[in-house]
Amino acid sequence: MYYRYARAVLLCFSIDERRSFVSLLTRFLPEVCNSFKSNNPEDQPVMYLLGLKSDLEGKREVSTTEAKVRLSVKLDTCQ
Repeated sequence: MYYRYARAVLLCFSIDERRSFVSLLTRFLPEVCNSFKSNNPEDQPVMYLLGLKSDLEGKREVSTTEAKVRLSVKLDTCQ
């Protein structure tokens, strides 16, 4: 994927499908982190976490808290 000069990255997953969140953490996020490792910290893009399909709240498999905490831990290893 192409990330050079990106100012923002949208990290999207489906709240009703744990597999999509796990894939985000284990496949997509490391790729993004590796793309920006050599950049000046001031050039790091802003990352937004988006839980999609909020209309399926009754089928939620990933809580908001879990998503925030697990992403935070992963981002700490990105630095």
